[in-house]
Amino acid sequence: MKKLTSNIIRILYIISSIFVIPVSCIEIYEIISGSAAVDPHLRNLTDGIFWSVLAVNYLCSWYISKHKNMIEA
Repeated sequence: MKKLTSNIIRILYIISSIFVIPVSCIEIYEIISGSAAVDPHLRNLTDGIFWSVLAVNYLCSWYISKHKNMIEA
């Protein structure tokens, strides 16, 4: 069961790492272009996706580093 959990966490980490860059670029584009002022719903949606992807990436990274430190000890 632990190996399955580790594999799922690694897959989530890879997927979130891939999605962080495009979502970050969209977020920066909205800030620079000012299109967020026109449609606040789109801004909220983009913010939600960005922070969710970032949180998943961070938590998976934390789990992988914690698990790696436990194996080395």
